Amino acid sequence: MKIIALHYFAGGFFQQFVFFVFLPNVLYLKKWKKQTVLFLLLFIAYLFLKLFLLSTPLFELTDPEGFIVKEGMRIFQFQIYIVALWGMVVAIKTSSEKNRLQLEYDRIRIDHTSIQLNPHMVINLFSGFAASIYPLSRDLYEDFNNFSALLSYCYKDPRLPNFLNEEVQAMEYLISCQRSRFPDKLSFSLTHQLDLVQCSKFIIPKGTLMSFVENTFKHGRCFDSNTPCVLNMGLATLENGCQRFIFALDNAKDIASTEQSSQFGIKAVNRILAHHFIDHYQLFISETHTDFSVFLYIDYEGNFTNWTA
Repeated sequence: MKIIALHYFAGGFFQQFVFFVFLPNVLYLKKWKKQTVLFLLLFIAYLFLKLFLLSTPLFELTDPEGFIVKEGMRIFQFQIYIVALWGMVVAIKTSSEKNRLQLEYDRIRIDHTSIQLNPHMVINLFSGFAASIYPLSRDLYEDFNNFSALLSYCYKDPRLPNFLNEEVQAMEYLISCQRSRFPDKLSFSLTHQLDLVQCSKFIIPKGTLMSFVENTFKHGRCFDSNTPCVLNMGLATLENGCQRFIFALDNAKDIASTEQSSQFGIKAVNRILAHHFIDHYQLFISETHTDFSVFLYIDYEGNFTNWTA
């Protein structure tokens, strides 16, 4: 009865340790060293407890190695069932959690759709307004067209491929709209020697370059003619035939605004670039108390982006 009780209670405790502690920590948290030590200590404690109930010291056993091997095999056999059961439970819970997350995602998408106007309708409305305004003001007509094009870019699904010419044009539209808002104040110089037809062959994640320009308006001093924001872009052909896209942005910092910045946007852009371009890009950030600079280059060769990930 003692041995039966030992197998039932001590063995059951040991299997619960494996099921609820050992396997989750090893497979999820990767704490295999600590958990392996605990596993061995509990196994040794189990052996000594069984020897105590047998009232036979280990050194008096006729075959101590066989005793340890037999008990080890007993534990190992139970572990096979425990691992299989644990795998079934995890698979069921994972499937249930996946279904729950999918339902939550669908609900959020429905809620998001219900509170916004249809993008095509918005763009068509602006185009209609622009056509009505054209006989009255050519400048206002151009402003409406630029804002409509910027909205079209913003509404674009980020999961779809975005090309370099679209990103460059979106930045031009954004700066043009800001010039309309601040006709006599904005001090922003944008220059590039880019063939937009050629740029239409190069893919770049949506918003990566736009994020830097938007941050300039948020945290830079763009309304001081003594410290203009300067953005230069270009394409260069390398010796190996690759096309290198170069993006250089420099602006003075608005100290009050910069103190509230977490720079989360820069870190996020860097992670996105690293995911899509791996080692085909370099991003450099230079920051002083008064100035902020971004230098980015991307080498375009082969197909090294993954837009389904």
